[in-house]
Amino acid sequence: MCSPPRSLYRLRTCLEQSFPPSDERYGYFNLPKIVYPADPDFSVAIRSPFGNSQPAVVVMAETADDVRNAVTCAAEAGYRISPRGRGHSYQALSNSNGYVVVDCSRLCKPEEFVFSHEEGDWILEGQKYIGTVYSGSGCTNAVMLAATAKEFAPEEGGLFALGACPSVGITGYLLGGGSGDVTPSTGWGSDDVLELRAVIWNGTNAEHITANKEENTDFFWASL
Repeated sequence: MCSPPRSLYRLRTCLEQSFPPSDERYGYFNLPKIVYPADPDFSVAIRSPFGNSQPAVVVMAETADDVRNAVTCAAEAGYRISPRGRGHSYQALSNSNGYVVVDCSRLCKPEEFVFSHEEGDWILEGQKYIGTVYSGSGCTNAVMLAATAKEFAPEEGGLFALGACPSVGITGYLLGGGSGDVTPSTGWGSDDVLELRAVIWNGTNAEHITANKEENTDFFWASL
């Protein structure tokens, strides 16, 4: 299926309908939800010291529905999408020229993390249980480390497969392989990913999907 001709007018119209104009500002950087190149906040919104690319717009997503709406507007207006976790790419891949950047940093909500402790005879000798964390995209290594320390008692010897740099986002870290100081002990971070939840464009509309070793397996393995 061919993409429609690129139309900035159509993109802006769709975004304004999906995200009504508001004076409200959000997050650590105190930004509006939609930021265009002509806006005074644009340099803050792209917040990348790497490269000098100029996206068509930055969407500061707060929910999965925000992501879906941004993907819908971009696809219907003929634009490509550049998802951004924390913008730590040295190649500035999350701020591609002319793309619709969907910033996911606000999807990191530690208060909504889901933890589980799995026990069983399949666990390696010497281990009490395997801990699993479900988190939103956009969290950093530092946030995940703090959450792990809070949820899993230090005296139990909990160890999380994390990167060495605290400001790196876990999405890029895990989907990029996941190498860090603890890799010799924990293995690659990507090996520990059990499930992904994403928004994709199916050629007709944007939809939420869940991908793991049993469901949407092609997407799951292609992501890691």
